[in-house]
Order: sequence, then C-alpha cells, then structure tokens
Amino acid sequence: MHNQPSLNIAEDIKVFLHSKFLSDDNSYMMSWGKYKGKTLTQISRMDPNYIDWLRKSEFVIEKCPKLLQELN
Repeated sequence: MHNQPSLNIAEDIKVFLHSKFLSDDNSYMMSWGKYKGKTLTQISRMDPNYIDWLRKSEFVIEKCPKLLQELN
C-alpha cells in the first residue's frame, strides 16, 4: 500500500463535477429546468429569450453563480 499513489479526492470530484456542467464544446450545460441537458449555446440558438430570462432570474442571481458567470 505504501507504493500506491495517493488520490486527491477533492480534485477528482472537482474534475468530475466540471465535466457534468460542460459539454463537448465547453459550453455550460443546464442541469435543471426547461432545457435540462442542453448547453447555453444550444439554448441561445433555440430560445434567446430564455437566456435573457435566466440573466434576470432572482433564483439564478442568488443561487447559481457559475451559471450567472457563464451568462455574462
């Protein structure tokens, strides 16, 4: 056991979670709501008004800093 490399669990979790929020084109992927599973790039092509709505949403402003960062 002493010869085995140690795992950086926090970093592994960070990488895993990062992969869940970004798509192949590195666009943020929605994990909830009307467009769950779609990227911001896809949503902006399909429904640009939804992107505007997200930017103004109190929920997004207060609870979703990563999403808000990607929207701006």
